[in-house]
Amino acid sequence: MSKLDADLLVILSDVDGLYDADPRETSSARIIPVVEEITPEIEALGFAASKGGRGGMKTKIETAKVAVRSGGLVLIANGKAPDVVNRIFAGEEMGTVFLPTEHLSSKKRWIAYATTVFGRIKVNEGARNALLLHNASLLPAGIVAIENEFASGDVVSILDEKGHEFSRGITNYSSEECRVISGLKSSEILAALGYKNYDEVVLRDNIVPL
Repeated sequence: MSKLDADLLVILSDVDGLYDADPRETSSARIIPVVEEITPEIEALGFAASKGGRGGMKTKIETAKVAVRSGGLVLIANGKAPDVVNRIFAGEEMGTVFLPTEHLSSKKRWIAYATTVFGRIKVNEGARNALLLHNASLLPAGIVAIENEFASGDVVSILDEKGHEFSRGITNYSSEECRVISGLKSSEILAALGYKNYDEVVLRDNIVPL
């Protein structure tokens, strides 16, 4: 959905939707009709596929996260229900609906869900807070480590000091250049590299929080 600009993703399953408990273990488990936000509590309801299965609710919720961030609705319904598709598009209430939470631009969807992430940039707490709380660009002063090799223009993971990925972005500098300028002020890039194309390692318009 992140690439198709579709308005609705229908996921047909062998269960009626997302339950508030594992229906295989809890007889009182009930369907959640609407999910307004995929919180950690909602994610915890994703149960692993049963033995021999090809997917589980956990995988479906992960798919829904991508879709709702792309501005689409997601419906998980029972594919074994009679005439299920026609009933869905006739407006019948069934299954679990996940509401869209935001609408990322095509560019930011590509950054967030790029199939190839080339490297990892680890930053300090100050840089992490600046990126997440203040929509700031990533400056070299906030970088504490570079992992793997990447070129300018590649999509990279941005990690906190504990190694948790919290954003992705398009880097203005290669991994080799980043290792040279890590921890420096932007005003020191020219002296360190002999040239300066940008003050920022990743521009804020090219950063997507995860």
